[in-house]
Amino acid sequence: MSKHLKDAEDFAPKWYQETFDIVQKNPRPSSLIIMGVLLVAKKHTLAALTLIKEKHLLSAQVILRVLFELHINLHWVMCDIKSKTKGNDKKI
Repeated sequence: MSKHLKDAEDFAPKWYQETFDIVQKNPRPSSLIIMGVLLVAKKHTLAALTLIKEKHLLSAQVILRVLFELHINLHWVMCDIKSKTKGNDKKI
């Protein structure tokens, strides 16, 4: 486990464990990913998605999996992603 993950886990409630498990599978764990995951966990989805996507640390699929694991309303999130990527031919 990376030092960033260990430090964050020590301060996070145990219910974050599923999210940490997902993040650990990412080949480039970092404090930015942890910050993004914690923001998502607090349902600050727009801030987290912006942080993660701007830093190109996680794919859209990983972001959506994290959101799914936390039982956040994916329909609202997808609508927001689509509105922000309007005119972009890439599939999310």
